[in-house]
Amino acid sequence: MNQDQFQEIIKIMNSHSTIEIIYFISNIVIAIASLIALWNLILYKSEQHIRAKRESITIAASQVHRFCNEIIPQINKLNLMIKSKKLKKYTGKIIRGKEEIDNSLLEWILQYNDDELELFLNVINSLESLALYFVRGIADEEAAYYTIGKSFIRCVESYSPIVSITRSIKDSSDSDDLFILYDLWAKKSQRSELSKKVTELNESLNKIKADSIKPIGV
Repeated sequence: MNQDQFQEIIKIMNSHSTIEIIYFISNIVIAIASLIALWNLILYKSEQHIRAKRESITIAASQVHRFCNEIIPQINKLNLMIKSKKLKKYTGKIIRGKEEIDNSLLEWILQYNDDELELFLNVINSLESLALYFVRGIADEEAAYYTIGKSFIRCVESYSPIVSITRSIKDSSDSDDLFILYDLWAKKSQRSELSKKVTELNESLNKIKADSIKPIGV
């Protein structure tokens, strides 16, 4: 093998090494670019989540404001009418369908005339439209619960017989959102009450010191 042939072999080896190095570097560049793209995607989704969360809380706040400034005055007007005419409020269990309405409930409903029932329907329609925002995930129900949850629960329980009657007459499922939100918030309320009782019981237990007498020789 002469010197020229030897140098040609060296060139070929060097070219292969260069190709391998370029290939290796390109793989690293692709991997880094993929990681950057993935990170940007994660940031984008995180920003989207934050924006969506912020918007849902904003809508929840507007619905809470609506409840306090529009629906509560309707409820106060209704309660004033009931009190002034010395009519009875419904204080029984929640009624979900016309099959649950017995004669005593019919008598309770029939004590109201059409104009008085219209006041009930105004409140119920407002509550139904409010519930829609939270049940469909448009507004953050968790944020609203702590402000208006218990008031909403009491309203649905008080007006449920009339909700069921009007629902059967209209043959409509408009009240589904109302009862779905009621169930969700009623369970949260029950859980909160039970947690409070558990905390009180634990505090009472911690105050009671029960000593023991050890057997001799132990």
